[in-house]
Amino acid sequence: MPLKTKPSQRGTKWDNDWLQEKDNSGVLISKWCQQDRIEGKAYCRACSRSFSIMQHGISAIRQHADGQNHKIQISAIGQQKTMTSFFSVMNDDPAKQAVSSTTISEQAMAANLRFSLLVAQKDLSFNLMDQFTSLLPVAFPDSAIAQQFACCRTKTTYLVNEALAPFAKEQMFDLLRKSHFSIMLDEGTKRDRSYLAVLARVFSTEHQNVPIVMIGIKELTDSTAEGMKTVVKELLREGNIPVKHVLSVMTDSCNAMRGQNNGLLAKLKEELPHLIDVGGCSLHHVHNAVQYAVKALDTSGETEGLLDDVYNNFRFKSRRKAFHQTALNLTEHAFIRRVETRWLQVLIVVRRILEQWPALQQFFSNQQNIQNDRARRIREALTDKALARLQFLEQALPRCEKIEKLFQNESTQVHLLSSSLDDLCGCILTCFVREDVVNETNSLSDLADRAKERSNQLNNASLVIGGKTRETVDRLSPIDRIGFYKSVRDFYCELVQRLFSYLPLQNKILRALRFVDPNYLLGEDFNFDRTVLRVAKTMSTVIAVDELDELRLEVTRLRVSNSELEKSNPEKFWSCLPTATYPLLSKLGRSACCIPHGNADSE
Repeated sequence: MPLKTKPSQRGTKWDNDWLQEKDNSGVLISKWCQQDRIEGKAYCRACSRSFSIMQHGISAIRQHADGQNHKIQISAIGQQKTMTSFFSVMNDDPAKQAVSSTTISEQAMAANLRFSLLVAQKDLSFNLMDQFTSLLPVAFPDSAIAQQFACCRTKTTYLVNEALAPFAKEQMFDLLRKSHFSIMLDEGTKRDRSYLAVLARVFSTEHQNVPIVMIGIKELTDSTAEGMKTVVKELLREGNIPVKHVLSVMTDSCNAMRGQNNGLLAKLKEELPHLIDVGGCSLHHVHNAVQYAVKALDTSGETEGLLDDVYNNFRFKSRRKAFHQTALNLTEHAFIRRVETRWLQVLIVVRRILEQWPALQQFFSNQQNIQNDRARRIREALTDKALARLQFLEQALPRCEKIEKLFQNESTQVHLLSSSLDDLCGCILTCFVREDVVNETNSLSDLADRAKERSNQLNNASLVIGGKTRETVDRLSPIDRIGFYKSVRDFYCELVQRLFSYLPLQNKILRALRFVDPNYLLGEDFNFDRTVLRVAKTMSTVIAVDELDELRLEVTRLRVSNSELEKSNPEKFWSCLPTATYPLLSKLGRSACCIPHGNADSE
């Protein structure tokens, strides 16, 4: 006789609309209740306990609110000071700050919170607060606040984790619920487990900047695009953040993220067709292009092998000490490990090797009968041929490093991205392409195609390789000299080919976002149709179709007015732009500032 299977349990699921209802005492449910992490349960922040809603749904929530203990907790919460009361006068006059709290104990608590906040902001050790708490009363014996200051590491940990962090998180999430924002995603692996980090860029008029908000990090049970899409929607739902407020998604360029048909971005666009795509993270694109170019410079891999061998040989303290004793009075710097996943990190490795090059040559030339294979490889690789390659990389890579540093900045840089990428490609092309070919070519893409032909390239004497490099090359044999110049051409051609394949140089929306720069918006070269109008049509959730004409009028009024707004900082400009006078333009500009210029923050 077959066993009877137990029927599956069915019950009421959580509904975010309940938060807008009131309990039987007239208190808004959202003030004390939220969805619990366990499905089928709600969490009361007043009572600090979970309870089931599986059977009765919102009736179970109201029943919990009618409990005597809950009413006592709600009454106590009403008498407590809010978190903002401890920080409301931080930037005011010190005299006002001294009398801001009514009692000494409240002022001492404010001091505890502020020092805890300082520890979190500056990433200080929590153990520091043990000594600081004992030092403060001794250092300020005449201060009643210092005598009552009590904030050792355990209390500091509690204040940061249970008071400051939830308060700051709720403030940021509240801003996301009211404003449009962009999200940045990155998948990472730790101990054979995959995680997805979701961050947001949102405009804050109050602080006149674009803060980076950590929405959450969640483990991936399914690392496909569909699985990551589910995690993104879950994190937004848990924070009660509307998905429709998402303007754009910034990721790296792997297939799972940006696959044309089955990538995460394609999956999200099925539900959010208004998403803006600025071509993925240009920081990744530039880094990947440089990796391929370095391999084209030295197809044998000897250069990268030398960098790795030097680090591994001197990573032990005893060998470093023996090396530094013969270091020709050079600075005692440790050699740096080459990490391919770090953006253009190879440049600082090259600079360190070149700094210690004379000492390396002397150290290995003085050693007789070397038995270690790695040390033998290093001695054989310390030649003028390898030196010329390293010196060339030292002068060639800073052009790309400049881009990498600029767009790792957290402040708004999206208005500079298109022109900066054009400048990078143009600068690299002029390093090895003849001037007359550059002048007679109309576009960068055409110039990149013509750069492959040897007849359009500069001769060896005119190639941009750097003065130190040329001095070293002159010491090479004729055959090695010819091979070196060929490898330099291969480097430049590979770099240009990869940059034009990866970078969003033809992305019209990215070019249109230059209007975020106040100097362009109010300048003579401004073009409404190619910038503001193009972005406004794309941001259909920000500007409606029937508002486009009014948007044009607002731009015209701003340009003819004698505006004295801050023009050097886009974030301050759009924060101070009067919303009453320019409601549509201010909304569009602030939303545009949220478009990410790279994925460095999620990385």
